[in-house]
Amino acid sequence: MKRSLILIVIVIVFAICSCNNSLCYKYEVRDICIDSIHSSVLEGNPVDFYMEGVRHIYSVDSFIVVHREYDNYYYNVYSTNLDSIISFGTKGRSRNEFLSRPINSTKQIYNRDGDAIMPVMDNGICKEINITETIKKGSTIVDGSFQSIPDDVASAVKIGKNNEQLIYSYAREDDMYRNRIILPKLYYIDEKGKDKEYKVFERGLKCPNPNQMPVFYYRGVLRKQPEGNIVAMPMGYMNYIILFNTRKCQQSALHIYGTGTFEDGIPDVDPANTLRCFGDDAIILPDKLIVQYFGDYYKMIEQDPDYCGRLLAFNWDGELLNSYILHNYINEFAYFRDKKILYGANTFAEKIYTFYFDE
Repeated sequence: MKRSLILIVIVIVFAICSCNNSLCYKYEVRDICIDSIHSSVLEGNPVDFYMEGVRHIYSVDSFIVVHREYDNYYYNVYSTNLDSIISFGTKGRSRNEFLSRPINSTKQIYNRDGDAIMPVMDNGICKEINITETIKKGSTIVDGSFQSIPDDVASAVKIGKNNEQLIYSYAREDDMYRNRIILPKLYYIDEKGKDKEYKVFERGLKCPNPNQMPVFYYRGVLRKQPEGNIVAMPMGYMNYIILFNTRKCQQSALHIYGTGTFEDGIPDVDPANTLRCFGDDAIILPDKLIVQYFGDYYKMIEQDPDYCGRLLAFNWDGELLNSYILHNYINEFAYFRDKKILYGANTFAEKIYTFYFDE
């Protein structure tokens, strides 16, 4: 009996030690060295354009679609010369109207039978706006809808043609236990609505500063490869891009070399001066993911007083291809590859710039 008790204690201690020594993120991590490639500078030209209330900008075919926070219509369409074409999207209960202001924070737009389809969240329902037909007919055309979840509690992208979804649930504070964080997870939801759960973190990140808000450091926005299998999530406050292969259901991550790791925990900095690592917007192309990176701001500003972050171009295998330094702060993008024109918006200062961008 005594030997059995001792054995049980040993097993418990071993289990506790194993948990304490487990990695925060147990999947493959590849280091990305920004300094290993040449960086060119992108200089923007300011454009005279009505920017009040602009929240997001999208490139759809040869048009710029603008989502305004305050307007009778939810979306405005412009030519690449910024001439007004149409406005669409109103509040209502019909098939082609919206119960609340529709959101597409993931900037996901996919092709279906030659038409550009933009999924938007509308009061817990995902509606698919046919942007191509909407522009042709001058009024909102919603092709279909399916049950989803509110945009304010997760980032979600549609997978395939049968309404499958990949959802990232944000970390949140546990209502029952003080100072306990419920860790985020990935959920793959099939066409029948059944979900499969995938852990992202084995354990929480260390948080040495009690004034920090640790839930922020788990946040990110999912970015789906057009017509491909990869979903990427640049993390807003950590130097990582999480990758998920939807065909193989496998995770991995990219980490910016020389920066803090998950195992180091949350940086012990003044919460008021917390610096974003990756921006919320991205340029999503069939062969490239181009993300905005600020994680080297303090180092770069000493070398270049005009430094406002950079764009990092990856292929969907996670290989870093190019780096572009910005001298204009922008947080929203619309890119027209055939014309090599990038529109960058600073929605806070209500400015918009054009860049010659030959990626």
